[in-house]
Amino acid sequence: MMAKWTCMIGLTLACRSAEPVPGVTKPFPTLATSGPTAAPAEPAAPDDILAKAKAREAFPACVADIASELKLEGLTQTELASRFGAPVTRESFRAEERQGEFYVGIEDVYPSTDPRNRDVPLQEWTWKAGDCTLTVWFHQQAGVWRALDDVYWHKNVEF
Repeated sequence: MMAKWTCMIGLTLACRSAEPVPGVTKPFPTLATSGPTAAPAEPAAPDDILAKAKAREAFPACVADIASELKLEGLTQTELASRFGAPVTRESFRAEERQGEFYVGIEDVYPSTDPRNRDVPLQEWTWKAGDCTLTVWFHQQAGVWRALDDVYWHKNVEF
């Protein structure tokens, strides 16, 4: 069991620094989070937009027992709904409510050791395609919900 966790952590770290997944188009650039310039506000994707969203882009093949990243950081909820259709599930939560290896991307940006991060509002959207699952976490930047991190994983991956 320990070897499996060591392998998963190694793969997770390797995937975080790897090049984008082959066959996946490069996402829009991430907006800078510092400086006085703010992006124009985009409303959160309302339910009627999500209900009408049709997938325009197929998910790449996922590899058994591997978790990777599609590098979607900075994309808005509307942009992701346009690319992949409506998510299967959507959840809202505070940063302090989620811990563990699955949420390492959130911990990297909002460390639980900083009390100011406890009440940061986040959203989690999940899409499924066969044996593959895409989970994207969003945070608000200048009033717009933008992708903070994502993980694309095969159903056999254990976090």
